[in-house]
Amino acid sequence: MEWYIILWHILAIIGCIKLSCYVLPLLYWTFFSCINLNQFLYGYVLITGATDGIGKAMAKEFLRRGFKIILVSRSPEKLQKVKSEFLDLYPQSIIELIAIDFSYSHRNPIKIYENFFETISNFNISILVNNVGSATVKLLNNETFENIESMIGVNVYPSTMITHQLIGVFLKRYEETKQKSLVINMGSTMEESIFPGNAVYSATKRYNAFFSEGLRYEYLGKIEFAVIKPGLVITPMVKKNKTQDLPLSTDPDTFARASLGGLRSGVNHGYWKHKILGFLLNFVPYQITIILVRLTIGSAIKKGLI
Repeated sequence: MEWYIILWHILAIIGCIKLSCYVLPLLYWTFFSCINLNQFLYGYVLITGATDGIGKAMAKEFLRRGFKIILVSRSPEKLQKVKSEFLDLYPQSIIELIAIDFSYSHRNPIKIYENFFETISNFNISILVNNVGSATVKLLNNETFENIESMIGVNVYPSTMITHQLIGVFLKRYEETKQKSLVINMGSTMEESIFPGNAVYSATKRYNAFFSEGLRYEYLGKIEFAVIKPGLVITPMVKKNKTQDLPLSTDPDTFARASLGGLRSGVNHGYWKHKILGFLLNFVPYQITIILVRLTIGSAIKKGLI
């Protein structure tokens, strides 16, 4: 057999293996990992970072679906304002409020999270949405210690500690009643590739994704875990970082409805535009990504994006 024929067969086999790496997970995700949210209607939905952006939109969508919710945010005034807005839309809703600032919870986590757990222990929580987060878009040498500390502290500690506190409750409930619980962790497409100016933020979101996926297999069949990796959602945080004009964006309400309407266990991108973005970021070889980064970083710096 000629050498070029052998080479062709080798490349064809590699291509089939590569294609199966995309097709098989897609088939599983489409047909075997759907999450029926109605099975969690028995309890409250606890949402952190619930007064702005994605968190607020998620809360509104859960209310539309008939859930009782607990809004968690650092501002009592904003909590009351959002509650009033929601009650105007859904007058029969049950909405509880908890004011807590997670900005520096990592400095004294035992006290802060024990107090928080004591506060929520009176509620029968069936869904936890770890949404609270912080982000800035800057090169590391231009970043402040305060912002770095905030991103690591807010993006990592609450999701880890609150999940840790509730895991025992969820497992006990399952053993006694066979009722499952759901944990939704908010990740980001930013952690699926290299984006200059987002090294710290992307690293914290990569943590959330691995954290969520690890727990999904540790508690398989007892607790559902889903990580949602949105692309660009026009939130106050996005506007602050001047990235709202990038392509494939959407508004928070559209994103929330799409995300919860098609939620699967494991990794989700939520909205169709973000599914396309997620596919492209994972499909393009890493070496090509690096070339694109090198070609665009200078222009991004000149335009003040980072």
